[in-house]
Amino acid sequence: MSPNNLQDLPYFYYFHADLLLSTEDWPTFERVIYLWLLVANWYRGVIPTSERALSQLCGMALADFRPIWRARLRKKFVKAKGGLTNERIARDRVEAFRLRELAIEAGRRGGKASANARRAVGPQPISDVVTNFADRMKAPPK
Repeated sequence: MSPNNLQDLPYFYYFHADLLLSTEDWPTFERVIYLWLLVANWYRGVIPTSERALSQLCGMALADFRPIWRARLRKKFVKAKGGLTNERIARDRVEAFRLRELAIEAGRRGGKASANARRAVGPQPISDVVTNFADRMKAPPK
C-alpha cells in the first residue's frame, strides 16, 4: 500500500488463470514484469508513462526493459488521468472501492443496531464468572 494514501485497499484482485491465458506465449520473465506492473497499477491507481520511470519501478535497466515494454507490455495499458492503467485493474479497483464502502456502511448499521439493542435492554448484570472471580479474590487462600 502507498504510505500516503489511507484509501488504499489491503489486497489485490488477482486471477492467475486469467494472467496465464492472456500471456500464454510469453516468457516467464515477461509475465513477472507484467504482474509487477499490474500490482503497481492497483496500488498506485496509475503507473508512469515514461519508459525510464517504468523500468525503475520494475527494478530493471532501461535498455533491458524497453524492448519488453515496446513488444508486449504497452499494449496492455491505456492512457488515464495521471499516467497509464490497465483497463481491468481500473474496473476492478472501482468495484473494490464500491464494495469496501458497502462493507463500511453495513458495519456502521450493525454497530448502531447493536448499541440500540443494548440500550433498550438496559444495564446487564455482571456475569457469574466475573462475580465468582471477584468473590474468590476476597476469600483467604486455602
